[in-house]
Amino acid sequence: MLKRIQITYEFCVDTPTGSDEEAVEIFSPLHTSAIEDGRCGIVSGPIVSDVSSSLQFEEATLDEVPLGSFDYTLKERLERGEG
Repeated sequence: MLKRIQITYEFCVDTPTGSDEEAVEIFSPLHTSAIEDGRCGIVSGPIVSDVSSSLQFEEATLDEVPLGSFDYTLKERLERGEG
């Protein structure tokens, strides 16, 4: 059964110039490893809910294979009637 998990993280980014754009540039390639290493805080979650519609997800998530699965993307599974 497909489940949706939402977690909101927060990160601290050190920027030489202090600009918001620079913070995002530094954050973008490093946020995945920061989550893996525990270098961030969880603001809320995890919130677990049943999957009932593609409207619950961002487009990028729909195009990915669900965690723990190895076959179809989330969008393909929802189109097949799985939920």
